Amino acid sequence: MDELQYQISELYRLMNNLIRPGHVKELTTDPDGLELDRVICTTPDGLETRPLPYFVRRSGADREDWKPSPGEPVVIFSPGGIVETGYVLCGVPSDAFPAASPSADVHRVVYSDGAEIEYDKASHVLKAVLPQGARMALVSDGGITFTGDLLVNGNITATQDVTDSVRSMQADRDIYNTHANNNHNPPAPNQ
Repeated sequence: MDELQYQISELYRLMNNLIRPGHVKELTTDPDGLELDRVICTTPDGLETRPLPYFVRRSGADREDWKPSPGEPVVIFSPGGIVETGYVLCGVPSDAFPAASPSADVHRVVYSDGAEIEYDKASHVLKAVLPQGARMALVSDGGITFTGDLLVNGNITATQDVTDSVRSMQADRDIYNTHANNNHNPPAPNQ
């Protein structure tokens, strides 16, 4: 009978370990990038896992990585109930880390430094708000096309010529400089 009780208790233990709630304790990273990043998790009953892989949205030819934060709620899926072979699913909202938006119409990403990117499908507005002093870089060797009005609240700096539907700013400078010189006016400023 002791053997049967042992088998039942072992099955019960494995069954309880199949899916466990927890929190991220720490992220383990390899500075050389040779090892995969892992997370060490703790469960409500005090279990601390070994470093486990965590789920990302894509990990094939197209990849995405968003590392979990310490304290972030997770669910640990353990094949066969063996926690050492588990995988960590992040992204469970909690009181400490509530959902980024209460609206079903708004997809919002909130970063720990205060940056926010959101799309409101009800109002059709895409918005990115960066913290004070932050910079944005958009690199596109093939060019960028804007369709619609563009409002800039601030200065515009260009390292090359600027052109509208009529001509370039350099062409306007050339016309201005030619007129100024042909009218025997003092030389125009070198623009």
